[in-house]
Amino acid sequence: MKRVWLAAILALITFIATISPAAAEDLPAGQALPPLQPGAGTPHIIAIDAGHGGPEPGAVEGDLVERDLNLRIALELASILRRDGFAVVLTRSRRDAVNPDYLHAPDRPQARRDLQMRVDVANQAGADLFLSIHNNGSPNPAERGTEIWYDASRPFADRNLALAELALQNITRRLKVAGYDGISRGVREDSHFRVFRDRPFPLFVLGPGTTGFRSYEPTAMPGILGETLFLTNASDAAALRQPAALQAIAAGYRDAVAGYFRQFA
Repeated sequence: MKRVWLAAILALITFIATISPAAAEDLPAGQALPPLQPGAGTPHIIAIDAGHGGPEPGAVEGDLVERDLNLRIALELASILRRDGFAVVLTRSRRDAVNPDYLHAPDRPQARRDLQMRVDVANQAGADLFLSIHNNGSPNPAERGTEIWYDASRPFADRNLALAELALQNITRRLKVAGYDGISRGVREDSHFRVFRDRPFPLFVLGPGTTGFRSYEPTAMPGILGETLFLTNASDAAALRQPAALQAIAAGYRDAVAGYFRQFA
């Protein structure tokens, strides 16, 4: 009997050892990948949040829809990170919202639940970093370029800032290498991202969870929110129509993640 159990355990170990990155990529959104190399320990887990989704398109300009661009960048980034041996959890992997009950925008309770579910996915996966992927829009068509947001009120504020600086540096560099002469709009702190009834509100997915009219569960790991290019600017929009630019943005986020773990091993 002991020999039978031993054989079964060895067979299980052998099966786990044969799991390839390609097979692991088939896991649905909301689940982290298993270690790619048994015996090497658990890899760093990166939560990738494609902003908006479902009834919430984000910025829209002609044929460009932010919801869809964010997802394309997120999926490309996930592929790159998995190839590099990171574990990945996606808050969404389709055009749908994260909250299946989010059917009508802008329904505030549904939208708030959608945002909380993004945070919950990252927390439940035990993610080491949270990357919220966005693009931008403005009534002023002259506005263009890349900006990265972070929260300075968290216990890991120094890591938030370091990751934001790395993302800005690497995304703008990668875009330039790809042939797009983008501009940097800088790293921005989110404590006054919005002001409502004279009260400041941070970005929900980055904030500490204790501001505003009601509390919520915040992320348990460092994170940033990137607004990479403006759909409403002709030059930025032209870049967003090019697969090479979307790949460059994803590669810039990847370089930021790699640089972060070199700095905070």
